[in-house]
Amino acid sequence: MRPPKAMKVLLWVLFVESLVVAGVVWLLATGPMWIPALVTSLLMGLAGSMLACRGVITVDDVALRLAVRPVFRKTIPRADVVSVEPTTVDPWKDFSGWGYRTRGKKLVGFLFHSGPAVRLTVRSGRTYVITVPDVDRLVEVLRQPTNVGGA
Repeated sequence: MRPPKAMKVLLWVLFVESLVVAGVVWLLATGPMWIPALVTSLLMGLAGSMLACRGVITVDDVALRLAVRPVFRKTIPRADVVSVEPTTVDPWKDFSGWGYRTRGKKLVGFLFHSGPAVRLTVRSGRTYVITVPDVDRLVEVLRQPTNVGGA
């Protein structure tokens, strides 16, 4: 899943601003050249990695895996899933933004758009709200029994 168009535009604006800041640092540099080189590397690395981020969800008999590539991965064992239900989410209103978001210790969002989502509760009491293109399919898959442990 890719970030929403508005977020993508914002990321491009941040990238261009990073280029401008790096250019100003190079123009005003009077000391050792490793300082502007370091600033440029950090700015471009951060802005570039933000532009490259993608949300990926995979499910198998063992686990549900959430990833914001290339920076984050979370594995939720299927055996720990207590309930799965469809829901609706507004990332800005409910979690203050897109991506992997936490609200306290018990609520986590994996959000890339507003609208239909899956609410997943695990044994520890933590609840995950996950947006996916096909909510009904993810609910169906997660409600199916697994074949782990020879069952």
